[in-house]
Amino acid sequence: MADNIQEYDLAFRLKGTPVSWHSKETETEVFDPLAITYEKVMLPLPPNYIYANSNCNYSIVAKRDEGVNLVIATASESYVVRGNDEIMEKIQAAFDKHGIPAQLVFGLTMGNLSKLALTYTVENMEEFFAGGQEHKMFLCAVSGHDKVMGTRFFGTGTKIVCQNTMEMSLKGTKHFVDMNFFHNKNGQKEFDNLPQLLEATLAHAKEYSEFAEQLGNVAITIQQAKAIALQMMASEEKSIVSTQLVNRSEEIANLFKNGLGNKGENLWDLTGGITEMFTRGIGSGKEINMKKVISADYGTAMQTKMKMINALRTDNGDLISQQEIANMVTEGEAMLRNYEKNKAKDLVLV
Repeated sequence: MADNIQEYDLAFRLKGTPVSWHSKETETEVFDPLAITYEKVMLPLPPNYIYANSNCNYSIVAKRDEGVNLVIATASESYVVRGNDEIMEKIQAAFDKHGIPAQLVFGLTMGNLSKLALTYTVENMEEFFAGGQEHKMFLCAVSGHDKVMGTRFFGTGTKIVCQNTMEMSLKGTKHFVDMNFFHNKNGQKEFDNLPQLLEATLAHAKEYSEFAEQLGNVAITIQQAKAIALQMMASEEKSIVSTQLVNRSEEIANLFKNGLGNKGENLWDLTGGITEMFTRGIGSGKEINMKKVISADYGTAMQTKMKMINALRTDNGDLISQQEIANMVTEGEAMLRNYEKNKAKDLVLV
């Protein structure tokens, strides 16, 4: 099912807010039932059964009300359990510490308690303008209890009400409001510092909205988008221009024009194309895939994506100069010409 809200899952929306598309949630003023405890236990096996390796000798159990205990997944001894109760408590403590007027507006579990998603609004941080369009900003927390993903706290333009909107929100992460906490000792230590991290995160949110508006004020063509993308990737990989890089630059240019929410008009659309390429894969017509979403936000793809976008920023967080942008276009166009020349030579030799 598209919403992935199953038999033992819970969904709530704040009283007075709009009903979701699936309408499976309960209207409430209190989200306490979502604060489910999780634990890691070693369950006994039947005779003649043994654990194949140390990665699966523990079970992750969700302890819901009414004595319902759901086995979510297996885990190793090093896996650190982080329950919904701890996540909600730590987030609220972070808001309270800094006097942030945050309001939980939608919360749910998915996949029979294997995932948690929380969406907050923050006064004076919900809207910003880029490319002549108004964009909404929510603060969201998502966490996986089935070893698929860690705990994420990030800014996004999408309210999470189901599995699909969770994937959409991860795809549309606002780049300067983003923290990842893995289910290990280091991840838990960082998560314990969430109140301190949040202050810097909200400062980044303001910075992001200002940078986004600057991006939206610089018009470029689809040819220039392709050239800039190629220049970014060639510089990043420090290699000669390959067919793979040219294909990726063409994909980004296509998404610059045809990607979700893009108009093909300015640098804001280019950054949207870069983000969408790593999340959705080649071609703007592919369905969103959770595996790609997680790879784009946790792996080397995330690092490359951020380095490309940061190439447009100064150390102070502002957009680079018009001359620097023009230089990127010039360099990228020269790379494309050299690639075409070399390709023509190879065809002659054949």
